[in-house]
Amino acid sequence: MSIQAIAILKEQLQALWNAGNYDAMMNALEQWCDIAEQTNMLYLKKFAKSLRKHSVGICNYGKHGLTSARIEAGNVSIGMIRKRARGIKDTEYFKLKIRQSSMPDEQSMFYGSH
Repeated sequence: MSIQAIAILKEQLQALWNAGNYDAMMNALEQWCDIAEQTNMLYLKKFAKSLRKHSVGICNYGKHGLTSARIEAGNVSIGMIRKRARGIKDTEYFKLKIRQSSMPDEQSMFYGSH
């Protein structure tokens, strides 16, 4: 497989995020995986197998327009708050700090401007 063919596969996979809805994403992903599995590249076939295994979660982006990035960022924030709160026994204060950390920050790159 040529470098140009690999570049085309890469562009097709990136275009998947613009499919618009769940069904369109699922169809595009299936087509991409079919093409990838027809190559003679073992790592590409393994990648296609992995994409198929996670296809429902990947294509849910088409329904909701969200990735797990915000959830992961929230988990990191909670972990940092928990480390700072060692020895504090006030559970309500801990919950308050978690709520405060989840509020959109106007300066944050994770939340769009309102």
